[in-house]
Amino acid sequence: MSAKKKTKTARVHHAVETSGFVRHFVTKNAVICAHSNLAKVKLCRISFGADGSVYVSFPYLKTKRGLVSRVTSEQAVRDAAGNDTYDLHKSGVVVETDVKFTHHSSGETHFSLTGLQTPLPEQPSFPLGEGDGLLFELHVYWLGGFKWIEKKADKDLYLNTRFDGPHPVALRVQGHWWRKSGIVANLEGEADSAGFIGPRAEVVHRPTGRVHGFFLLAPPNSPFADHVLGLTVDRVLLPEGADVPTMLFLGPPSGDGRLVFMYPCAEAVANAQG
Repeated sequence: MSAKKKTKTARVHHAVETSGFVRHFVTKNAVICAHSNLAKVKLCRISFGADGSVYVSFPYLKTKRGLVSRVTSEQAVRDAAGNDTYDLHKSGVVVETDVKFTHHSSGETHFSLTGLQTPLPEQPSFPLGEGDGLLFELHVYWLGGFKWIEKKADKDLYLNTRFDGPHPVALRVQGHWWRKSGIVANLEGEADSAGFIGPRAEVVHRPTGRVHGFFLLAPPNSPFADHVLGLTVDRVLLPEGADVPTMLFLGPPSGDGRLVFMYPCAEAVANAQG
């Protein structure tokens, strides 16, 4: 009797596509990671819907009790340095597990949590097929409280930012919805020898002169062929009072409001740069 040898074939979930002078990753799911000499951790997760909607989830902080809220400019108290302080309790909802942030293709944004009966905050923003701008920013403090990168799932694209020198204690993840034409026209980026930008590159922020590394990605068969999601991970200053592993999330500013959450919620005050 002869035995048939079984061959395991790995499914390909990621690719790189080129449009004009922009190259970007193609994937349904991405995990945003940070790597230093002391830590290799997962910060957040990006997924795309069939209609191009963007989902951001936060399963990697061990603390699961948080406060989600919608804040407005009227609630802000600004100090002499231009920093705004918000009391999230005024319009907030305490949750006992992870929430997910959604920016629908229509422009509606909201938090969601399976099985929760209490409505969570919502906020209108720009339609993904028509506009561009900041989709979200996530501040993470004390990386020791986040899950380490161990076995990698084949379905996920791992986007890793390496930090040399001192171990980072405070990072900011930003997701921008960019037009490809705007990337070529406005960003002073590192192009390769053929003149292409991405899917990993560096840009210079003209007002400050700071250099930012970024990733470009989009879903398979994206309905928004002229746009890509740009992701950056940068060091930031550790805010006063942040002495435990913490996540602070801010959705896109729109009108006079934006969505915010903080995990854990023992301190229900959020500070943001004005």
